[in-house]
Amino acid sequence: MVAEVFMGRCLNEGDSPWGEEGAGRDDDDCTQDGPVLPTERGLRGGGGRRGSEEAQACGSSRDTAPVRLLPPSAPGFCPAAVSRRLAEPVPLERMVQRGAGRAAAARAAPLPGDAPGAGRIGSSPGSSRCPGSSATSESGSLSPLAARVRGWCREAAGSQQACSSKAGAAQESSAEKQRRKKRGRNKPLSGSPGVPTSCRSAVRGGVRRQRKSFCNCFSSVRMARIRIPSTIVIIFVTVQTGFLLFMYARYSSFMTQPEEKPSQVHILILSSWRSGSSFVGQLFSQHPSVFYLMEPAWHVWVTMYQNSAKVLHMAVRDLVRSVFLCDMSVFDAYMPWKRNLSDLFQWAVSRALCSAPACDSFQRTDITSEMACKTLCGRYPFSKVEEACKTYSHVVIKEVRFFDLKVLYPLLTDPSLNLKIIHLVRDPRAVVKSREQSVKALVRDNGIVLSTNGTKVEDSKYKVMQEICRSHVQIYETATLKPPHFLKNRYLMIRFEDLVRDPLSEISEMYKFADLSLTPMLKSWIHNITHGQGPGKKKEAFRITSRDAISVSQAWRNALSFQKIKKIQEVCRGAINMLGYQLVDSEKEQKDLSLDLVLPRRQNQFSWSSFNPEH
Repeated sequence: MVAEVFMGRCLNEGDSPWGEEGAGRDDDDCTQDGPVLPTERGLRGGGGRRGSEEAQACGSSRDTAPVRLLPPSAPGFCPAAVSRRLAEPVPLERMVQRGAGRAAAARAAPLPGDAPGAGRIGSSPGSSRCPGSSATSESGSLSPLAARVRGWCREAAGSQQACSSKAGAAQESSAEKQRRKKRGRNKPLSGSPGVPTSCRSAVRGGVRRQRKSFCNCFSSVRMARIRIPSTIVIIFVTVQTGFLLFMYARYSSFMTQPEEKPSQVHILILSSWRSGSSFVGQLFSQHPSVFYLMEPAWHVWVTMYQNSAKVLHMAVRDLVRSVFLCDMSVFDAYMPWKRNLSDLFQWAVSRALCSAPACDSFQRTDITSEMACKTLCGRYPFSKVEEACKTYSHVVIKEVRFFDLKVLYPLLTDPSLNLKIIHLVRDPRAVVKSREQSVKALVRDNGIVLSTNGTKVEDSKYKVMQEICRSHVQIYETATLKPPHFLKNRYLMIRFEDLVRDPLSEISEMYKFADLSLTPMLKSWIHNITHGQGPGKKKEAFRITSRDAISVSQAWRNALSFQKIKKIQEVCRGAINMLGYQLVDSEKEQKDLSLDLVLPRRQNQFSWSSFNPEH
């Protein structure tokens, strides 16, 4: 029993080196020069019999002695022992191409048939499997198989050498050498156990060398430097820098441009009840460029009277904003029924609602009266309010239901609004005298100011006056001591006493602040309405009639008792001092009309945090 080695396994004598698979092999698995290497058809999985020229004698008996698979350099190497794994679908041309990097070494090594016993393909002595089959023919020339393999190797070597002339000899990486060391130099490649040593070496690492060399070859063309004169580079960089600076300057100028203001100007006359606000409102209402509404927030307070003034601030602010934007749908929440102009609070005091397009009875340049407007324009639909509002350049609202300037910050910072505030104040003692003429009309508002949950209150203890005075001081302090930047040039404080003493001068200042001009017709009307006879009748408390304005401002000094005046001065001392009014210490000073109690305007450093009404 003789044990031989076939492809890493032991064979006993008489065993077929092909195993069960080899038992069915035909003789055409061998040629006279050795086993038939896979052709392109066989490598693609075609199988089948080989060509007639290569399918002849290599022995016809499969019952011969076992064949040894010897190293290619050993005598008696038999190609018939090549594994059938060569028939796997891996093209040999590809393997040879992958080994192109080692072709130089292959050229130095003896190829099959070049020297006896050196890499030749032949049979072992006495082998009956491939008797007499050697790498060379009897005439000494290369066998067809050896010549074919040698041609493949040299062809690959030639391709690599052609490119390496430009790229230089590529060196193996350290990682590649380490892998070669681990698997051994002469270890047959998987799937190609019969390829000669020189070709195996080429196949084993040639693909990496070939890729590297070809990359070097082509990269030498791709990475060719383009030489540009330095002058051109400098000019290009200069132009590019100039362009970037130009774009930056243009972008910066665009960003620093102020936001475009809305086409309309919005004026809020901020005051309290019985402070002369209706009179100031009429000064704006009669102007032909003004759309004016008087106290639209009245609808909010009437609808939600059980809440406090502080709670209702937001609802009032939202309504005022909508009116400024001529969006009258905001009244749907407070007047859900079908409405006419006459459903709007104090609508007839607005000249804009008594003239076209709201009402055809008057022209815009006319000076209208409340009574005539009520008679002629009350039945026009409510939609005329919004239609008329959109045709004016100025929208003016008089409101007495704000007690904190900070509540208006969202309106002052709203880009859709061009809001300015006129803060109208009056001597608290004169306010009390005027309130006494309309006590019943104010009881519901008093309850909201004092948060009585809907209960009507008469202000006999001047609690409402205390809140009014407090609000005036807070508004004035906020606007003058440390005003926010967005309030700059948007706040104007007017004292009623200054207005009635010099109406044209004060009105001109207000108009200038509101970007309006005083027309001759308005000048005449203002003179007539401020130079009437007497302070006016009690029933005319809410009407704008011709009166003696100075007498109106001084009426409290004769109408109120000194005890009431002392009480008012106690609860509103801070406001009297800050707003520029003189306290009286006796009834004599109170009755002396030659004593001017209206001081020049000044800024008093008063704060409500240090004010105690009990004193």
